[in-house]
Amino acid sequence: MESLATALFEEILTALLTSDFELYYQNIPITARNNVEHLREVFDEAVGVLKPMGDIKSIKYLTHEKMTALHKHRWKVRYQKENEDLLFEVLVTNENDDLQFKGFAFDK
Repeated sequence: MESLATALFEEILTALLTSDFELYYQNIPITARNNVEHLREVFDEAVGVLKPMGDIKSIKYLTHEKMTALHKHRWKVRYQKENEDLLFEVLVTNENDDLQFKGFAFDK
């Protein structure tokens, strides 16, 4: 599951770094696409926070935590213009070997 979550994380991170809402949106499950305006707001806010940090210097996978039906994967991301690492989390479900993106969060 780590490799699937990492591939998903890399797509989400690429979408955020390049301001590519369509790439981000493609990873949202069809059942969660009913409020595009809200999804766009969350995406734009995240882009606005990450963009000033510059390019990524390093990424390191940290942990996986199973929480009932959700799986939380965490990475440590270091940016060019920041002195602190960013803790980035991706929430997914794994139903019938189908990994579905449920959300993300990041914090210093």
